[in-house]
Amino acid sequence: MFLNFGISPIQNGQRNASANNEPRLIANSTAGKFQLSGIVTKAMGVANGDSVMFLNNADGITAAFDPKSPQHNEILNLAAELGVDINTTEGRNAVIEKALTYFVAKGIALYDKVGNHQQVAMRLTKEQKIEFVKLHAEEILAAKKADEEKYNELIERVGNPDATDEELKAALTVDDATPTEDKYLGSKASSKLVGTGNMVSFTDTNVWMKLKNDLEDKESKNRYFNVHLDSPITFAMNNGHEDVNVTAYPISFDKDVDPIVRGANSDEND
Repeated sequence: MFLNFGISPIQNGQRNASANNEPRLIANSTAGKFQLSGIVTKAMGVANGDSVMFLNNADGITAAFDPKSPQHNEILNLAAELGVDINTTEGRNAVIEKALTYFVAKGIALYDKVGNHQQVAMRLTKEQKIEFVKLHAEEILAAKKADEEKYNELIERVGNPDATDEELKAALTVDDATPTEDKYLGSKASSKLVGTGNMVSFTDTNVWMKLKNDLEDKESKNRYFNVHLDSPITFAMNNGHEDVNVTAYPISFDKDVDPIVRGANSDEND
């Protein structure tokens, strides 16, 4: 049973058939790295390039300590079950620790107030940036022509006020472009396979640290969590322009496993 305190986002190769068929999240021994099994990505509708976000009910639990909260009785019942006094720091912390639940959900796109996609800088290598400039030279030059100051800077760089468009495009560098992409809540998922139903990897160092906070050496274990696909919570979340429905799945600790040596016949313990 997962207590229904309000939840909020945290600001956050080869398939192994057996791992893919179990609904689990793995916090890998590699710092910040997570994996979601295929049965979970299928339920969430997550494929390569989509985003995965974590949420928890920490704010909802804190609000429920207020006697005026409609969920205050749940706090009192939990405190009684634990045998603690919520008027003490130790008691409050014990209740919070017991009630705190993390969730995973598909990340949502973010928009501005008028409905335009918010943008974020793309993470590209230098080689990828060079290729981007080559592919988008026409539109980069057009943007410079629309900005007199930037256009004059390019002309000055070329050293010829009568330079042709081809000469100007040839003078463009990676500093002339800031590639952007649509912004999403969460972390981008990656998979070597196309479509949903495949194991994906993603990175979230902040949550990785929190979910392993009891381990002195956090890179010594792969930490397995069950993803409870039978207990989804659907709620409204604002994307900057309007409210959209989000379905989140609670997770619970399963076990810690020693990482296997790379090259062994599995990829779930990378």
